[in-house]
Amino acid sequence: MRLAEGLRRASGHARLAAVEIAIIGGGIGGISAALALQQVGLQATVYEQAPEIGEVGAGIGLWPGALKSLREIGIADWFWDLPVSPFRWARTATPAGQEVLGFDVLGMTRGLGYVVRRPDLLAALSACLAP
Repeated sequence: MRLAEGLRRASGHARLAAVEIAIIGGGIGGISAALALQQVGLQATVYEQAPEIGEVGAGIGLWPGALKSLREIGIADWFWDLPVSPFRWARTATPAGQEVLGFDVLGMTRGLGYVVRRPDLLAALSACLAP
């Protein structure tokens, strides 16, 4: 059984539906978790220490599995029309720039990865949260 299916089944139970869910952190992970819970009928309150979410960070690389997850949790439709930079190869490097490890993203996943602006991703996720 997939996690989403299990949560969907569990959300119908009166005891679970009455549980208050708190998510600490209003970044990409916290908002994504709240959206996933929302998809199965559970509400969560997201707590963020920053008074407002600003433009923190630049680009973020999303592998094919992440893109699939974004579709499943119901990210805003306009997200798919944003400009992106596709990539088929990813590398990790030391602070000095020496490559430590490389990944053939296309070969491993049969799909490309895409770099998107982090603020755009966060805005698209936040736009779908119920008030």
